[in-house]
Amino acid sequence: MLRLLVIVAVYYLIFGYAQLTAAWLFFPAWRPETPELLALLAGPAAGWLVHQARRNAASRWVQRAVYLWLGLGFLLLWVVVPVHLLRLLGLPEGSAALLLACVYVPLAVWSIVNAHRITVRRLELSSRKLDRPLRLVQVSDVHVGSRGPGLLPRIVRRVDALEPDAVFITGDLVDLMGLPADSLDSLGKLSAPAFFAIGNHERYVGSEAVCARLEALGVTVLRNAAVDRGTLHIMGIDDAEARDQVERQLARIEVADHRPAAYTVLMYHRPDGVRAAARAGVDLMLCGHTHNGQILPFNWMVKRFFPFIAGRFDIGDMALYVSPGTGTWGPTLRLGSVNEITLFELAPQARAGRHGPPGGESARSEGPD
Repeated sequence: MLRLLVIVAVYYLIFGYAQLTAAWLFFPAWRPETPELLALLAGPAAGWLVHQARRNAASRWVQRAVYLWLGLGFLLLWVVVPVHLLRLLGLPEGSAALLLACVYVPLAVWSIVNAHRITVRRLELSSRKLDRPLRLVQVSDVHVGSRGPGLLPRIVRRVDALEPDAVFITGDLVDLMGLPADSLDSLGKLSAPAFFAIGNHERYVGSEAVCARLEALGVTVLRNAAVDRGTLHIMGIDDAEARDQVERQLARIEVADHRPAAYTVLMYHRPDGVRAAARAGVDLMLCGHTHNGQILPFNWMVKRFFPFIAGRFDIGDMALYVSPGTGTWGPTLRLGSVNEITLFELAPQARAGRHGPPGGESARSEGPD
C-alpha cells in the first residue's frame, strides 16, 4: 500500500503539480477544463496502458513518447520547485516565468541531444599474460525497445570503425517483449567476434528467446560459462539479484574452465561481487547496469546501491570497468551522464610504454550519423 501511495504521489508531482505550476506562471488566467486536466493527468498512464494491451510498432512509439514526457516532467519538477518558492517569496510573476524558461529549456534540449550522442572512451591496460596487443570493445545497456530501431546499427558501425579484436556486450541489450524479428540483425554484421552476458532486462522479457536470437547471429552467449579465444579466457555470469552470484558461479566455472595463465575477462551485468572476482584472479571485469544515474540527481541515489557507479576502479590486481551504458532506459534523456562505447587497448607489459602509461584514457564524442 505504501509503495502505491509513493507512486501516485510522484506521478501527481510530475504530471500534475509541475506542469500546472509551469503553465500558470506563463498563463496566469488559464483555468483548465476537465478534458485538459484529463489529458495532463491521465494521458501518460493511458498511453502506457495502450502499449501493454497492444504490443506493436505504433504502441512502441506511444510508449517512447510517454517515457519522454515522464523524463521531461521530472526535469521540469526540479526546476519548478525552486522557482515556485521564489515566486512565493515575492519574485514577480514575469521574472519567475523567465527564470523557469531560461533554466528548463536549455536543460531539456541538452538532455535530448545528449541522449543521441555516443562517446567513445579509450583506456590503456597492460599485462604480463598478453603476448600481443589487443583491442577490446564493451557495449552495455543498449535497451533496444526503449530506444528506436536506428540506435543499434549506429553502434555497430561505430564499433566496427574501432577495429576491435573482440566485442563484449554486458547485458540489457533489449528491454521489451514482442520486438520485430530483425531488430537485432545488425549485430550479425560485426566484423569481430562478439560475446554476451544477460542483464536483468533479458530476464524480464525472456532470456532464452533473446539468447537464441543472438546465437543465430553468431554472438557467443556465455551463461555461467567460459570460453577460450587465443590468450583470452572469457567468462560470462547471468545477472541475478543475489549479491553472492559472482562468487558462487565463479567457484563452479573455475573447477571446469580455470586457466590461470590466460588473461581473464569477466562479464557480469551489475557491479556486484567485484572483490570475489579479484580474489579469483580475474584481470578485467566488465559491468554496466547503473547508467551512471542517467539523469541528475539519480546518480547520487544509484551510488548508494552501487558504489562502483561508473568508470574504472582498481581492485587488487584486477581492473573493473563499469559502463554508463551505450543507450538509455525509459526516457531518451541524459543529463550528467553519457552514452558510451568503451575501447580497451591492451598491451603486453614489456611493451606497454609504446602505448602510453597503463591506465591512460581519453574520450571522443559524436552525434547521430
